[in-house]
Amino acid sequence: AEDQIIHKAIAGRPQDIRDIEGVIYRQKLALDAGYIREWLQAFSDLLENPDIMARFETPWNVIGGPGA
Repeated sequence: AEDQIIHKAIAGRPQDIRDIEGVIYRQKLALDAGYIREWLQAFSDLLENPDIMARFETPWNVIGGPGA
């Protein structure tokens, strides 16, 4: 699920954002947020696109995942 979130955050289409929200809602206790953040930060830096991080962090904080 973590890799799916990473791929969808990079793509960033509206459906991808909804998919990220759904995965977080269903699996928030099982997700490795540190792993997701590490890879999203790397892609965000490489692609010079800070929105990539926000595509995960915003639903994570709204849905209230552990460590939110």
